[in-house]
Amino acid sequence: MRRLARRGLARAARPPITAWPKRRAVEAAVPPQQRDRGAVFLTALGGGGLAVVSAAAAYTYTTSSEPIDVDAHPRCGCCARVERFDALAETYDDEIGVDELVMGLPLLRRWLLRRARGDVLEVACGTGRNLELYPAAVTSIVATDASDAMVRVTAAKAATLGDGRISVRRAAVE
Repeated sequence: MRRLARRGLARAARPPITAWPKRRAVEAAVPPQQRDRGAVFLTALGGGGLAVVSAAAAYTYTTSSEPIDVDAHPRCGCCARVERFDALAETYDDEIGVDELVMGLPLLRRWLLRRARGDVLEVACGTGRNLELYPAAVTSIVATDASDAMVRVTAAKAATLGDGRISVRRAAVE
């Protein structure tokens, strides 16, 4: 600050917040006990929200982490994983929808895809939950997944959307 003051570039210091007239009027009108209640309410609301999100994440983790029978596929665990998604494909959107909403994933999907341009390769597209979010600047979309059942669900969604830019293929990318 001293260097800036010597050069004449220092800004005038702002008055403290309590010196602002509106703040004084609010402080005079609201007793201290009520001012503290607002802070307590906001803290409780934030803590409650954190507890709900934590409980939802814990529930999702515990209900979806059934052990994979690796002995059924001695080659690798990926075949068992694909079989699990094949079994879940028809009901996957219904089961995962609320959990994704609580975690804010729909907003994250929109935010991530808003700047997509040109040709898009979506690897592990699942049930195609992103398909309707691609902007008009995307010229073509190739959606792939290793699970046959997931690919069928995605192809049905693409047909429902009637978007000629979308092609769906089964492909394991590992």
